[in-house]
Amino acid sequence: MAYGLNLKEIGMIRFVEPVSAGDELAIHINLLNEGRYTFPSFKLSGYIPELELRSSVNLFDLGNNEKAAKWLFFDIPIGTKPGFYLVEISAIGKDDPMFHEKEYRYVQIV
Repeated sequence: MAYGLNLKEIGMIRFVEPVSAGDELAIHINLLNEGRYTFPSFKLSGYIPELELRSSVNLFDLGNNEKAAKWLFFDIPIGTKPGFYLVEISAIGKDDPMFHEKEYRYVQIV
């Protein structure tokens, strides 16, 4: 936890699974700022390294004691082999390079 932003609420990550090759993967993420500070201009992004896929949400603010719900979308390439793939989810402060939190989850491609 950095600056009171609770990315354990990122623990409230929900996937629309299972996903097949050629389908869209949708990830729903809840964020909660439990701190005393407003986080201006931060970006939420996702990365599936093995498939070299990226998705992000435009910059947004999150005030103290505010919640936000965001979606990340990935187009899974046709021909992707079935299996479990690591998804890295990051919250990165645009104006504060010290603010950078990550969570990881696996998603199943069938």
